[in-house]
Amino acid sequence: MSSTEGKIVSIKYPIFGIDWKRDAQGQPFIAVAGGGGAVKSGIKNCVNVVKFSPDGEALITGGEDGIIRLWILTIPPSKSEVDIDDKYRDAFQVSEPILLEGHNGCINDLSWHPSSAKVVSCAKDGQCLVWASINGTWKKAASMPLAGELNVQKPDKAKNRGKFVYRGCQFVPLPSSSAGKKNSDEKDVIVTVQTPARGSSYLSKWTCVLDNRGRCTVDEIYSIPVKDTIVCSLAVRTETCAFSESRIYPGHGVRLVRKDGNAYTLLNSKCKSLFLQRKKPAKIHWTLGWRRMNKKLRVRCPFAVFRVSDGGEHDGCTFIVRSLVAYNCAYVYREAKDQAKAKKAAAPAPQKKQVIKNAPKGGKKTGNRGAL
Repeated sequence: MSSTEGKIVSIKYPIFGIDWKRDAQGQPFIAVAGGGGAVKSGIKNCVNVVKFSPDGEALITGGEDGIIRLWILTIPPSKSEVDIDDKYRDAFQVSEPILLEGHNGCINDLSWHPSSAKVVSCAKDGQCLVWASINGTWKKAASMPLAGELNVQKPDKAKNRGKFVYRGCQFVPLPSSSAGKKNSDEKDVIVTVQTPARGSSYLSKWTCVLDNRGRCTVDEIYSIPVKDTIVCSLAVRTETCAFSESRIYPGHGVRLVRKDGNAYTLLNSKCKSLFLQRKKPAKIHWTLGWRRMNKKLRVRCPFAVFRVSDGGEHDGCTFIVRSLVAYNCAYVYREAKDQAKAKKAAAPAPQKKQVIKNAPKGGKKTGNRGAL
């Protein structure tokens, strides 16, 4: 964590979270969170979320171990003119972390209250907790209902698959008149997002009231489902690869101009190499020409639904052949029977062998055939 304004800093571990803040003198600070070797060692030491407090005096982090750590920062008032980096770095201090334990899963999101006296957190264990500072001591003040227990989620229970978790939580900023007041009597508003493994997301709005004993009362105002709906469509002009006949979207492809002045657009360098070698696309399996020649192109064919009436006949159903022609089932069966009858009538009658009654039999062998 340092001043990196106007600089490019290289970090050797994956970054999962980042936040920045300016102090009273306008000095910028950047906090970076990530993982350092958790894949190799198996230790759950990745930090996913990092947030500065609104007053800039504290820093809060959350990671895979489910523990929230709150750090108190001591920022020097100004830099010295001599040995700026060394003296400023020595004067900058970070206290021992305050551990807030209550989650049993990886922390997904954290949010500070504008007064810097409350924090809301959510994790993969399905919990969303509110923490408050009472007389300098941080404690768990409230717990929201477990993810997946909203009334609006019950009608979509069959469509939503997997466990619900809180993906995000955020304190709604207070009006400018009460933003600087700590422990304001006004109701705080919290917004959360819940999602299952597969299904719709749900956006909820809550009110949070803190009493004198340090306990919060959380009530749901309303919740709405957020579903995937197409609100607009964009028409994109594409080109066709001269070799594979695949689509080439804007910003992709290779333009090849031969000596004779003809221009060709190719999908990638592989298509370009095969095109220059004068290979036949119909002999290469992944091209559209080969699929067309070998009849591998997909043709959508909906399923045929059959309904049987009381009389045992197929009634009112439609049979769709390769999405092109529709026939009535009764017509199909009638045609099949007619074809069978016509084939049977056209077949020549089998010839019977003539049997002569009282025909003389062949000479019967006599004697002892077993004798030598």
